[in-house]
Amino acid sequence: MKFTAYSFNKSHAVAYAMDSYYCAWLMTYYEEEWLCAYLESMEKNADKRNKAFSEVKALGYEIVPIDINYATDSWAILDGKKFMPSFSSCKGIGDAAIHEIIALRNKQKGKCFSTIESIMYDKDMVWQLSKFNKKAMEALVNIKAFDSMNIVGLSSRFENYNHMREALIPGWQKWKKRLKSDPKRGYNDMLASIESTAGTPAFTRKEIIQNEMNHLGSVSIETLIPPRYLARFNEEQWSPVDEFDNPNKPYWFVVVQAVKKKTKTGRNYLRLKIMGSNGKQYWCNCWGWNGVDTVDPYTVCVGYISENSFGKSTKWSKMEIFLG
Repeated sequence: MKFTAYSFNKSHAVAYAMDSYYCAWLMTYYEEEWLCAYLESMEKNADKRNKAFSEVKALGYEIVPIDINYATDSWAILDGKKFMPSFSSCKGIGDAAIHEIIALRNKQKGKCFSTIESIMYDKDMVWQLSKFNKKAMEALVNIKAFDSMNIVGLSSRFENYNHMREALIPGWQKWKKRLKSDPKRGYNDMLASIESTAGTPAFTRKEIIQNEMNHLGSVSIETLIPPRYLARFNEEQWSPVDEFDNPNKPYWFVVVQAVKKKTKTGRNYLRLKIMGSNGKQYWCNCWGWNGVDTVDPYTVCVGYISENSFGKSTKWSKMEIFLG
């Protein structure tokens, strides 16, 4: 009976074997194309996507952020063993907007945008966007998708991405204005807005994380943890909680949510929602909490983890906060 519980007929076995062979053949002879297709097929399911990202990174590939000059309507293969998600991976950008921005990009010199004007206006400074709307622009600004244009940063057009958002998004409809007496009215108003919003503070770390979660459904490890901490974790050989398999060694994790709780006997503890490098989230009880100290969202911690049939747990005394 044990055999029949996990057996299937010959036709099913042959079909399964053929699929496995096709996959192995593609992976052997067209590795980049196969992995790119694999990533795209997994992106709609959070758990499968995180697993796929980890597998691809383990093979020496890098998954880079969406960029307005390189992203397309499907995942892209870039030089240097890099993959870039599609525009459609970002919530807030519809198919019509994607097709329009790609068509406009292909008309540019070198098929790349170089200025904010090249995106929004034609050569006569007439507004050229119809499908690529305010929502799409705000989504790309929030995920910092304009790095290749060199228009954001010190001594650049926009001091930071929050400055870019505050300069462009609130007055979006005004920038389209064109009068007979003043054909460049909208454009000049936009320039004035860029100047008047100078000094806008940059996105905070928490805002950057929230933007990625809202638009991409996950957060990159580089966003979660500053390089100096990652270097320390690697030096100490502290693995992310995703790789938990030994309660006798510490693991790093990021607290997404902390809920104050009490046991039946009145003792304080925290119910933590935590995640590691692949974005998958777990509930973890933190015993022995003093009932006073707080753990803010996206706090980076290192601690000893244990696991049983009730789930993961740690102790307040065996947990260190690195970044709150």
